[in-house]
Amino acid sequence: MTRSLPVSEGIVIAAPPGYCIDREASRVKDSGGAFVLLGSCAAISRNASAPRPLTPGLLTVTVSDAPVPLSDDQIGTALGRFFNTPEGRAILSRSGNANAVDILDTDVSQNALILHFTDESVAQLGLSPEHWRALFRLDGRLVTVAVSGFDDLPMTSSEGLATLRSMTDQIRAASAQGAS
Repeated sequence: MTRSLPVSEGIVIAAPPGYCIDREASRVKDSGGAFVLLGSCAAISRNASAPRPLTPGLLTVTVSDAPVPLSDDQIGTALGRFFNTPEGRAILSRSGNANAVDILDTDVSQNALILHFTDESVAQLGLSPEHWRALFRLDGRLVTVAVSGFDDLPMTSSEGLATLRSMTDQIRAASAQGAS
C-alpha cells in the first residue's frame, strides 16, 4: 500500500490516516505535474483488514505542470474571484456545466483558497454533490486537493473540511521533509 508519492523534488503527496494512493489510477509526469487518486486503504488493496479512514471519501490531488505566476498571498484573492465566475464554476463541475455548481463558502487559510460547493452533475458517478477543494502554492506549483463523499455515505460539512485540512497538512509536512 502506498501512503506517499514523490511528485518532484519539492512536492510529496502523502495520505491522511486510513487513505492510500491508488498507483494504477495516478499519473506523475516528467514535468512534475501530477494527478493522484486516494481512497480507503482497504478498498485500494482489496484487503478488508487494511486501514480505513474514519470518514470515507474519494480524494484527488493535482499538481500543475508549470510554475504558477501568483504569490502565496495572491492565490486566495485571484482564484477566489475566478471561481465565482461562470468559467470558474464550469471548471469545478465534473460535467463542465457552470449551472450545476453552487459555491457554498470560500475562505483563505494558511495561504490556501478553501472552496466548499455542490456539483449536481456527479449524481451518476456515485459521489455526493457536496465537495471541498483547497488550492495552494507549493514549490512554485499550484496544488489542488479535492475531497468528495459518496452518494450513499456523504460527508458532513465538518467532516469534509477536516479531511481537506488533514490532506493539505499531510502534503505540506511530507513535502517539507522531502525537501530537507
